Amino acid sequence: MLNRLQCLVLAVGGLLLLPVVSAEMPQPQLCEQLHVVLGQQAGLDVSGQQWLDKLAAQSGLQLHAHPRADTSLRDFTAGVHDLWLGASPEVLRDSAARPLLPALWQEEYWLWFRAGELTSLQQLPQLEGLRGGYWRQQHGLGLLIALPEPGRLRLLPSPNKAVQLLLAGEIDYFLAGRAELEVVVSEQERLETLEMPLLVRPYYLAFSRNSACLDAELTKQLSVSIKKLQH
Repeated sequence: MLNRLQCLVLAVGGLLLLPVVSAEMPQPQLCEQLHVVLGQQAGLDVSGQQWLDKLAAQSGLQLHAHPRADTSLRDFTAGVHDLWLGASPEVLRDSAARPLLPALWQEEYWLWFRAGELTSLQQLPQLEGLRGGYWRQQHGLGLLIALPEPGRLRLLPSPNKAVQLLLAGEIDYFLAGRAELEVVVSEQERLETLEMPLLVRPYYLAFSRNSACLDAELTKQLSVSIKKLQH
């Protein structure tokens, strides 16, 4: 049997070995995988998953995609998800997220009139006495607040109906992006707009401010990779 002194020597020796054993054990890497909510994707030339695959290859990071769900914004705000793909101005406002530069894309909205009615394509006409048209989705996005002194606004079912009523003289203008008017390409020559868009809405890859992975080095790594993908 070991005497008390021998036991004490063995115990101390075991303690001395602990740091060596701990040093040899692999430590888990922080943020080796980032979790990304697939938000707005309409401005990408590929699907959100394909774009993330390109970003992962470019940045050397592991990016795990999550389809958008009812709880996504709450989880993203809390830091459960690290990134939001295609974060709109509303998502940035509601989550206080940090957008990564540059923006992934932007939507431009123009004021449209009947051809030949604008005295200047550089200067916004007085809208107060004019009749405008809009559709419900625009109200939900808060686009109408960009209209200075909008005058009378009429709720319409679609951009196509807005074009019809504009050409018929029942409204005087409406706000729309060029992509929204693709359904009525044949009529665009009868429409006219100012040279500059009235409203620009950028969309970003945004970092949750409560993500454990938010740091300057990682955000720079992602921003540099986004720039490379855009060139």
